[in-house]
Amino acid sequence: MLVGTYEHNIDGKNRVFVPSKFRDEMGDEFIYKLCPSKYPSIQLYKKDDYLSLFPKTEVDTANQIQDRRERARRNMGSGESTCDTQGRIIINPLIAKLAKLSKQCVFVGFETYVEIMSPETYENYLMSLYDEYIAEEESFEAEEAEIRKLRSEGAFISKNEKESEEA
Repeated sequence: MLVGTYEHNIDGKNRVFVPSKFRDEMGDEFIYKLCPSKYPSIQLYKKDDYLSLFPKTEVDTANQIQDRRERARRNMGSGESTCDTQGRIIINPLIAKLAKLSKQCVFVGFETYVEIMSPETYENYLMSLYDEYIAEEESFEAEEAEIRKLRSEGAFISKNEKESEEA
């Protein structure tokens, strides 16, 4: 399983070392895909996994504009990459720019694929997850307090408790 976080430098030729733990599991050939979002990244997939997750787009000759848009959405920002003898891949400069990568990057294992993010993006992503967790925890605590209050006022009494109170 692809898990863990590893930080590496990107050299002047846009090469970066793929962590050996990930290479051991995925091999030396990858398909990458730009993931444009609030937290932009480059996703690395094992070639076989990518082909099963993103099968070839069927052609819709009746609507060439829609067909082109769908193909672009699925394939632009994607490509194949192979590690060199030192375990490095080259990141396409435009893709790196769109993923907000410059001198450093963070490889993050997402169980079945790997994402490459800038350290800032990674930190922002972690902070958003942390904030969501805290907000959810506070919501649960408030809900539990409300349930305890209602119970103390006699709500949620089971049938057996009600019968024993009446007896």
